[in-house]
Amino acid sequence: MTAEAESETSPIAVGDCINDPGMKDHSDIAVIPCDEQHVFEAFATTRMPDGEYPGQGEANTAATDFCAEEFRSFIGVDYDTSVLELLYFYPVEESWNARDDREILCFVAEREETPVTGTLRDAGR
Repeated sequence: MTAEAESETSPIAVGDCINDPGMKDHSDIAVIPCDEQHVFEAFATTRMPDGEYPGQGEANTAATDFCAEEFRSFIGVDYDTSVLELLYFYPVEESWNARDDREILCFVAEREETPVTGTLRDAGR
């Protein structure tokens, strides 16, 4: 299952863990240590190229492609064959124009968003 959320220049960094990704304002998402119980782990980030906003569809596709590729490196299997879930944030037109938001941020979660303790790096499933 892939979920998506619109990015608003997230204060979350790769290696951070969270429980609730929110779906609108990411500035108040509580970041928790990954060695404590959590649902989502941020595992990769990139910036989209500058220029005109490419549209929500293209931003979503860029996030899907990037995160799926990085998923294989981080987890050790292709996303399509994994039992784990993928979530990503990507820029929306408002944040792109108002705050120069170009960030794509990828998260992994256990199946059915079951809370975990520790990292899912190299889970191989």
